[in-house]
Amino acid sequence: METDTETDDRLARWRASRRERVPRVLVVDDEDDFLELSELFLSSDGYGVVKAHSAAEAMSEVKRNPPDMALLDLYIPGGDGFQILRALRSEPATRDIPVFATTGADLEDVQGVLRVGFDGHFPKPVNWPRLRDVLRSLLRE
Repeated sequence: METDTETDDRLARWRASRRERVPRVLVVDDEDDFLELSELFLSSDGYGVVKAHSAAEAMSEVKRNPPDMALLDLYIPGGDGFQILRALRSEPATRDIPVFATTGADLEDVQGVLRVGFDGHFPKPVNWPRLRDVLRSLLRE
């Protein structure tokens, strides 16, 4: 489990390591509509978007070109968002990136999601203006 101080330190390292380029967001979800809407919203805000339908597809994308941030559905085929989070945190190129959980299921333990290392949770349907504000604040700091 990550403490608040560890989370702050990780995000500070991430901000310091960002290159001057379009931030890339990995979006992992098994619903095509959500992937398309995410791409439309995020790309219109200036983000590069990499979409994946499964845990295996997500990790293949991560190895090919590590993202700067990630939105992970907690319940996907061939694994889950928790598995992907652990994999991201174990790789030097992605261990410091902000990772957010998304789910359409009623998530009773949001604090549990944060304790395992997610940087936040966005219930579906996602409040896109709120997501925009969170991502912008991360990039500004």
